[in-house]
Amino acid sequence: MIIKSTQKNPFFSYQIFLYIKCIFILFQIIMQKDILFFWVQGCGKWTQANIFLQNNPNYKYFEAWNIFRALSSNKNIFSDYVSSRIQAWLLVEDKLVFWLFDCGTNLLNEWEFMLLDGFPRNIDQKNYFTQQWAEIWRDYVCINFDLSREKAIERIQKRAIDQWRADDAKEEVINKRLETFYSETLPIIKAFESEWKVITINADQSIEDIQNELISKLS
Repeated sequence: MIIKSTQKNPFFSYQIFLYIKCIFILFQIIMQKDILFFWVQGCGKWTQANIFLQNNPNYKYFEAWNIFRALSSNKNIFSDYVSSRIQAWLLVEDKLVFWLFDCGTNLLNEWEFMLLDGFPRNIDQKNYFTQQWAEIWRDYVCINFDLSREKAIERIQKRAIDQWRADDAKEEVINKRLETFYSETLPIIKAFESEWKVITINADQSIEDIQNELISKLS
């Protein structure tokens, strides 16, 4: 007479557990996308980017302007170029931004994603980005940190005073920065909105509430 055991095989149960866990992790990876941050001056985007990156180590940060500033920290061809662009209130030429973006893309490891901050900044850069991402079958989502012009001016002036940067509190300087956003960046946001790629976050709230809204809408 053969008696069948009613006890469960613990090894088999552990295999099932590992299988389900792997499926769950794979699903999370598939659902993740590259993220583009769009913002107006004073919205606190760097704070939000820093918190997000600390909690999501598989995202790698790309912010072209800070990279160019780092390259120009000493007297060299980059510092001469960047200084001349700053003095003329001009952005870095697209061809150099594209080169830097391609370098960052090639540094990504498998299962890593990009948090792009301040790129693309104009329509030509948008077209370059979307073409590159379509060719390598990567998906993305845009985050627009929405803040009124009045609130942005108030925050910029307060930050300038707190950091002893009197020149940054001047109305002429602030208006030039804001006009760059409204004339060049806002049309890109509108273009991405027409493609159903934009999530809007209310930036006129606490740091914690902004991050919570960001995580909630990304989920």
